[in-house]
Amino acid sequence: MSPADRQRKIVSALEDYQRRKALGRAPELDTYREALADDYEAFVALVETAAGIDLAKAPPAEPSLPRAFGPYVLERVLGGGGMGVVYEALHRDLVRRVAVKVLPRTLDADPAMVERFRREARSCAQIRHPNVVTVYEAGDVDGQLYYAMELVDGRTLQAHIDEGTVPAPRALCAALAEVADALAALHAVGVVHRDVKPANLIVRPDGHLVLADFGLARTLYGSNLTQTGEALGTPPYMSPEQLLGRVRDVDARTDVYGMGATIYHALVGSPPFAARDAQDLVRMVLVQRPEPISRRRPDVEPGVEGVVLKALEKRKEDRYVTAGALRDDLRAVAAGREPQGRPVSPLRRALRAARPYLLPVAAAAALLVGGYAWWASRPGTVAISLPLPADVFADGTLAGRVPDEGRVRLTLASGTHRMKLVGKGFHTDEESVEIAPMGSKSYALGMANVVVTNADDPAVMAEFARFVRLDWRRWAELENTRAAANEVAAVLPRGNVRLSDLDVVELAVPRERNPDTPLVLFFARDGVELVPSRPFPPEETLVLGGDDGETATFPVPAEVRAALRVGDTLQWGVRPARPQGFAPPGPGVARAKIVEQDPDAVLATLEVRLAKQPPDVVAVFRSRLLRDQGLPTAAARAITSVVPRAARGFYAWLALYDALRGAGVPTDLPVVTAAHDAVEARKATDAFRAHPGLVPSRGLAPTESGK
Repeated sequence: MSPADRQRKIVSALEDYQRRKALGRAPELDTYREALADDYEAFVALVETAAGIDLAKAPPAEPSLPRAFGPYVLERVLGGGGMGVVYEALHRDLVRRVAVKVLPRTLDADPAMVERFRREARSCAQIRHPNVVTVYEAGDVDGQLYYAMELVDGRTLQAHIDEGTVPAPRALCAALAEVADALAALHAVGVVHRDVKPANLIVRPDGHLVLADFGLARTLYGSNLTQTGEALGTPPYMSPEQLLGRVRDVDARTDVYGMGATIYHALVGSPPFAARDAQDLVRMVLVQRPEPISRRRPDVEPGVEGVVLKALEKRKEDRYVTAGALRDDLRAVAAGREPQGRPVSPLRRALRAARPYLLPVAAAAALLVGGYAWWASRPGTVAISLPLPADVFADGTLAGRVPDEGRVRLTLASGTHRMKLVGKGFHTDEESVEIAPMGSKSYALGMANVVVTNADDPAVMAEFARFVRLDWRRWAELENTRAAANEVAAVLPRGNVRLSDLDVVELAVPRERNPDTPLVLFFARDGVELVPSRPFPPEETLVLGGDDGETATFPVPAEVRAALRVGDTLQWGVRPARPQGFAPPGPGVARAKIVEQDPDAVLATLEVRLAKQPPDVVAVFRSRLLRDQGLPTAAARAITSVVPRAARGFYAWLALYDALRGAGVPTDLPVVTAAHDAVEARKATDAFRAHPGLVPSRGLAPTESGK
C-alpha cells in the first residue's frame, strides 16, 4: 500500500473516532487495531496529540518575582510552554541581562522530560550563528534545571503578524532567508529544530530575525529519545510525518515545512490550515492542499507563492531537499529572480492520485488495443477501372487483372500498398494507395496515367487508338452532363480589371435549364444596382465559343462604365428575378475590382520581339504577361479573342486555364473543365507524337501538338 493510501486510511479512522465521540459513544482505541495494522500506533499518537491540543496551556503564576535563582535574579516571565518557563533575568556577578529557561518542578520528576531539557541546552550550544540565539551556560539550582541564553531585544514575528506590521513580501523573504541559513547550519551539525513557527522567531529592531526555543530540537545522529508514535510540535506548523509520529522520517525537510507554514502565515495572516477541532486540523494537514496565496494576497508574486507551496508539499520528497536550497530560492525571489524549485504540478498530482487505478485502466486499454488491432487487421477493397486489359500488382505481387474495358475489385489487407498496372506495351506509374479497414476505394484511370513502353509496335498502337477514342468520348459525355446540370454562372470579368477591358461580360449558359425560373442580369457596386436589371437572356444575346453554345457574351451598359472609378468593386451576374433586393454572392455572382494598371508599353516591346511569330503564339505570351501583371480577365481574353477554340494548342489551353483559375472562375464551369482536360491530355499526347492519327479530335490539333 502506498504512503498516500495509508495516510488516507488513518484519516478515515480519525474521522470515525471523532464522529462517534461527538455522539457520546467514543470507542476504545483498540477497536481500530486490526483495521489499521501497522498504522495503529500512528493513529493512537494522533488521538493523543489532538487531546493535548484541546487543553489550554498557560505558564504557571509567579507571585514571588523578582526572586533569586542561583547566580541570577529572575525579574519577569517572558513566556512559557510544555518544556519550561522563560524569564528575563540579571546575572548578579557579571551584571548581564539574559534569558533563563527553567524546567518546572512538576516536570523534573520525569526522566524523559529532564533528558529533553538537557538536550535542548546542548543543541542550542552546538551552533554559533548570527540568527540563532546564543546559549551561555546550563546547570541546576537546588535540583531544578535551567540554562541561560542571550536576551534578544525585539518581539516575535507572531506579534508583528497580529499587529499587521509584517514587511512587504520581498523584504520578508530576504529576512527569512537568514533563518533558513541558520537552519542549514543546525542541520549541518545534525540538529533538527522541529518547532519552526512565527512565535519562535524574534525580530530584532534592525529587522533581522533570530531563531529561538529549541525545546523540541532533536539530534539526528544520537539515540532516539522520542519513539515512533509520539507527535511533538505545534500542529498548524507540523509536517505530515510529524503529525503521524514517524520519528524516523523527521529530518531537515521537516523544518523546511515549518518554514513554509511560517512564511504562509506571515504573508496571509493565518496558518495554512486552521480548524476549531483538532481532528479536522489533523485531516487538513494530512490530505488537504493550502489555499493559494494569490487568492488572499493578489500582490504576492507567483515566484514567492511557488517557493512557499514547494516547502509545504505533503510528501517530504517533493519539498526542498535542504534548508540551504530554500534559502537560495528565498534570496532569488527577494531579488526579483526566478526560483529554481517548483511545486508539484497538478498533472503529476493527478497521476499520483490515479495510480491505484492504473492496473484496471491498463487492462481496459489492453482490451481496446487488442480490439483495435483486430479491427485494423480487417481487409479493405479497391476497385480499378481501365479501358485496356492489364495486370494489377500490389507491392510487387500480382493481385488481379482488369478485363478488356472492364473493372476489377480486389481485396487487400488494410494499410498502404504500392499499386501498379502493367499491360501489353504500357504500364502506369507506381502509386501509394491507402486501404482502410473494411473500407472501399475506386480508381478510374485515363490516358494521362499511362506510360507507353512500345510505341513502335503497330499492334500496340492500334490498341491504344481504340483506348484514346474511348477515353475522349467519355470525357466529352462527362462535359456535356456537367454543362447540362449547371445553372447560368458568371465567368468574366473577374479579379483585377481595367476599365478598357470592361466592354462585355461572359456567362456560362447550360443547354438545358429550368424555363420556369425567370432570371435577370444585374450590375451593382457595394450592393447597390447601378442600372435597372434586365431580363435574361436579353434580345442582344450573342453566343460564342463554337457550336455547343456554352458561353454567352453581353455588352456592359454605358451607364455602368461611366459610374465606375479606379478602386471600385463591380458585382455582376444572373440572379432569380424578384421585385427588389440584391442577390447574395453565389455561383451566379462575380466580382471585378477596377484597377489602373496598364502594361501596354511592356506588351508593345513583347510584340516587337515576336513580330515574326504566328498570332496564336503572340497571344499565348501576351496572356501570360497580362496574368503576371495581375489582370486575369485581360489574360483570358487575349487567348479567346485571337486563338479559335478549334485550333488551340497545348500552350494556348495552358494559358487559358491559368488565366481562368487566376480570375477565380469556378472550376466546374465547362470552359475551365475543357482547358483542364486538354492540359492533362498533353501527358498522353507526347507519347503519340509520332502517330498523328491517334491524337484526339478535341482539344489538341495534330499540327500544334508540339507547341
